[in-house]
Amino acid sequence: SAEEFYSAMAAGADTNTSQVNVSEFEEYFTEFASQGRDIIHVSLSSGLSGSYNSACIAARNVSEEFPDVKVYIVDSLAASSGYGLLMDKLGELRAAGMSIDELRDWAEANKLCVHHWFFSTDLSFYVKGGRISKTSGAVGTLLGICPLLDMDEGGHLTVRSKVRSKKRVITEI
Repeated sequence: SAEEFYSAMAAGADTNTSQVNVSEFEEYFTEFASQGRDIIHVSLSSGLSGSYNSACIAARNVSEEFPDVKVYIVDSLAASSGYGLLMDKLGELRAAGMSIDELRDWAEANKLCVHHWFFSTDLSFYVKGGRISKTSGAVGTLLGICPLLDMDEGGHLTVRSKVRSKKRVITEI
């Protein structure tokens, strides 16, 4: 469960992620395409993961097999809660009757309107992931540094500022 996963991370467990590969996407998309159902897949940012490229390759393959089915892949250029906000809005638009073509067009036109501001109070995962050195992590932790991050237009994580204390970083957001 999510609770167990985050508890394990907090306890120091080594965790990692892996992207969905082309064959997994093909299998998933084929399930819908074989029923004649159109597909729109909004991927995690291509600036953070190769899953967008895997989805595009799978979409081309599935489209060849099912030429009458629309298979759209949108690079969200988003992650985390920003990705969730985009998906929530697309769900609302779909429920309001927007067509798959309109959804794709709306997502492409508006994906950079999502503001992804977030922070971290724990630098240990940046050290484990190789994003900062052990020395920087130790000094940052002693100083109570909370990096304030967001996503740039290429879908990459960027550090906007390094703020001392959780209270100050919340104020800055």
